Amino acid sequence: MVHRVYDRAAHVEAVNGRGGDDGIDIKVTCDSLVRVFQLKYYPDGFPTASHKGRRKSIKESFARAMRCGPQEWVLVVPCVLTAAERAFVRSLADGLPVGVEVWDRAKLDDLLAVHADVEASFTRDQLFEAAKVYGQERALLMDGIHDVSARVTALGGQADGLDEHWTVDFARQDDTVVHTLRGKHPRAHEVSPIVITLSGIGPLAPEQAEAVRRSLGYGLDEKVVLPRGTVGKMTVAGPAFLAREHQDVEVRWHPAEAAPLAGMDADLVFVDGEQVTASYPGTLQHLGRGPTGRSTRITLAGCHLRLLTPEDAGAAASLEFTFSLEGLEPAAALRVLRLHRPAHRGRRRLRNPYEHRDRRRR
Repeated sequence: MVHRVYDRAAHVEAVNGRGGDDGIDIKVTCDSLVRVFQLKYYPDGFPTASHKGRRKSIKESFARAMRCGPQEWVLVVPCVLTAAERAFVRSLADGLPVGVEVWDRAKLDDLLAVHADVEASFTRDQLFEAAKVYGQERALLMDGIHDVSARVTALGGQADGLDEHWTVDFARQDDTVVHTLRGKHPRAHEVSPIVITLSGIGPLAPEQAEAVRRSLGYGLDEKVVLPRGTVGKMTVAGPAFLAREHQDVEVRWHPAEAAPLAGMDADLVFVDGEQVTASYPGTLQHLGRGPTGRSTRITLAGCHLRLLTPEDAGAAASLEFTFSLEGLEPAAALRVLRLHRPAHRGRRRLRNPYEHRDRRRR
């Protein structure tokens, strides 16, 4: 729950107390602000008449936590405090530059109402609830499309309870069910990482191998397909509901979303030394990066440029240029021909501007 409340703006760290937690169960850091959470399972509070040792334990935890100099200290308990208990907690900070807060039963109930799937992941009997929902799926849809929406929504609620950090969106296309993995919060991939491993990859056709090299090595935004028979096994490691091995599979990957800078204006400029010899306006379509290098795609009037630039300064870049005059006005077609002409005169014409600036980079 603390992850959900703070993870968008702060770093949340849960502390394993087996070796001593120094009074810190959860530490939340946002810039220079440190907030410490101390969790005490006191369902019936900590009155003075009974459970006398509980207040002593709270004091000791508070004192240990002060050693790290937090600006805020929060006590979390699963009960509603009395006025005397709340006054005791606030008195801990007397004379100290630290704020003290209590997350009690009322506060926790409010948070669980907002993040209901967190409670569901701990309290539901997953198999029993899933079985009931599946039985409803097979019932007659007497209310037509309304029943379909209601039952799909109920099934989605069950999917949300499978894991604290991940859920799946799903859709039916003919006889195929498509599952789309979705993080419940921005740090799901850090708190609960998912790793997909492809092994036993057989011989790839030259065009397939080249597509893999461009997509993974340069981050190029193109769809890549590894057909059945080329991948021996696909292993998914991560949350229990997702982890498994798959065999005899077709693997496809493509960009999940457009690059942040896609659609911006871009100019293709030819230079000779410090002099601009030609300039062509266009639109940036893609800007990507991988372990091998960077990829760039630009659309100009009637043509497309794709540039792969390796990180290795000694390796040659790759430029692909395609054009079409169909549907262009004569003036625009003439500009395309002028742009295309240097490529026909030789590759040196395209590389010279970069070599003139730094022969180590092309």
